[in-house]
Amino acid sequence: MEESKKVILIVDDDELFASYVACELERAGFVAHEAYSWSHLRETLKEIAIDCILLDVILPDKHGFTVLAELREWEKSRTIPVVFFSGTSGLVTHEEARSLGAQGYFVKGEHEMRDIIAFLSGELL
Repeated sequence: MEESKKVILIVDDDELFASYVACELERAGFVAHEAYSWSHLRETLKEIAIDCILLDVILPDKHGFTVLAELREWEKSRTIPVVFFSGTSGLVTHEEARSLGAQGYFVKGEHEMRDIIAFLSGELL
């Protein structure tokens, strides 16, 4: 029996970048969906079963750390792994993300998509 593909939700306000990430994840064998804000993320979670969320720190309607905290309060998303993939870097940022329950933190421009795919494939899912 074939194993079902894992579903990843990319949450980033840059639609072009989110589309690029989605294409790369699909080429790697994942099913990818995109959301461009906290409100879009919430609506998507109501409609689709998600295995992991790739989350940007800066969103138009809410900070990514606040989004993660609220995801942990909501029964439907409490156990979904969240990995930050953001342009925001710094040791304090990484430590804060981990303390809030993020499973990983990757910086755009410092990490390649293959790093993210390897992490998702090998360590997380």
